[in-house]
Amino acid sequence: LFITPIHRERIELAQMYIGKLKIGNLLELGCGDGTRLTKFAALGWTVEGQEVDPVSFNIASRTGIRIHLGPLEKLGLPKSSYDAIVMNHVIEHVHDPVSLLKECRRLLKQDGTLVLVTPNAISLGHKFFKSYWRGLEPPRHIILYCPTNLYHIAQRAGFDNSITWTTSANANVFSQGSLHILFQSYDYRSLTKTLQYVVPSLFLLFARIYLMIDKYSGEECVLWSNK
Repeated sequence: LFITPIHRERIELAQMYIGKLKIGNLLELGCGDGTRLTKFAALGWTVEGQEVDPVSFNIASRTGIRIHLGPLEKLGLPKSSYDAIVMNHVIEHVHDPVSLLKECRRLLKQDGTLVLVTPNAISLGHKFFKSYWRGLEPPRHIILYCPTNLYHIAQRAGFDNSITWTTSANANVFSQGSLHILFQSYDYRSLTKTLQYVVPSLFLLFARIYLMIDKYSGEECVLWSNK
């Protein structure tokens, strides 16, 4: 996979597609244990994080990075503070995504960039695995998105310059998770390596090929918005 488009997609996704932006101040929403923030800091970004889970907040705080605890809208962060705001698999947990994106826009500097990634409700995996699809995660996932409604939500939040696309870079992860749900009545650890590794790898290759036919079939949606 190291010489395929899949490898390049994974690198870009790991960098939340901001690898070519001018380095500046970055805020990650839902930063978890801070792992991604440390990687951005190593690239030269001045980073901060936000988290609503106290356990994750405490772990992330041990990195020495400034982490804000609580809902973004209630933190009162100063406007026009960040060159980039990123969130990975966060917006699907939010009750009022428009308000969240409005606050992101307020916090961005002029020409600042917002990038978010979320499961794609119209993905190949969802069509294939149906109710067993890894991206559903009820009741943790409150709203599921596709490129179209994600774009319209960004517009409602005031982002006039947005694009959306889908990626199959993590199709094997979604496939493996979906198989785990499908066979949850069994001891998943005892399943054959074919089911655990080979099938997800084959699904990844098929999903990447299918993406060339249907550009909206990737397992994850990406929203890129400029202020």
